[in-house]
Amino acid sequence: MIIAGIDEAGRGALIGPLVVAFFSIPKEKETALVKLCLKDSKQLSPKQRSYLYRRLKELGSFEVVKLQPTQIDMRNINKLELSVIEKLVEKHKPGRLFVDCFVKDCSSIHFPGVDVIAEYKADERYPIVSAASIIAKVVRDAEIRKLRERFGDFGSGYPSDEKTVSFVKEHLKELEAAHAIRTKWDTYKRLAHKPKQSSLTGLLEEQEQKEQHTKKQNEKNKKKN
Repeated sequence: MIIAGIDEAGRGALIGPLVVAFFSIPKEKETALVKLCLKDSKQLSPKQRSYLYRRLKELGSFEVVKLQPTQIDMRNINKLELSVIEKLVEKHKPGRLFVDCFVKDCSSIHFPGVDVIAEYKADERYPIVSAASIIAKVVRDAEIRKLRERFGDFGSGYPSDEKTVSFVKEHLKELEAAHAIRTKWDTYKRLAHKPKQSSLTGLLEEQEQKEQHTKKQNEKNKKKN
């Protein structure tokens, strides 16, 4: 029987693709997979991920799908990822599939003839999903390096990264023209429509200017009286 794991990298990113990875092995190789002592990709260093990526290529087979910002902007991200998983399952036909759940109802992830185990944080519980997580992360990191070579260092590409947000403010038009940014994200909408109000510093400066203006007006009024 073929067992497989699916995970993704870049789901919440503002810049760059969402990478979905499918990794599979014959069940008899499961022990060898466990011996690699895999972890969720976020718990590993880039060097550790690169090493494990090479080992995983030797041990099993995988396929990755890169969903670009334009594709993500056109559809609901959950439905988009589900459609990708469905196509991967139809193509590779695993007997058992482990999925790092990304929807509210994990039982909604099911496919005819496949034993599906969909759980939150499956990448921390099942080595086969950890493997998919590592592959997805390595591939997305490679895509991000290409974008950095083109645009400059924008940080991680996530809206929680101040470096990313600052870069987007300065290079928004370039990123838009290259379709490298997700325009449905709230961070993009705030920066696109109110670029001067996108930081706490800017808000504080504006408030200070208003207070100074009010103070001057009060002083003028006192002199008149």
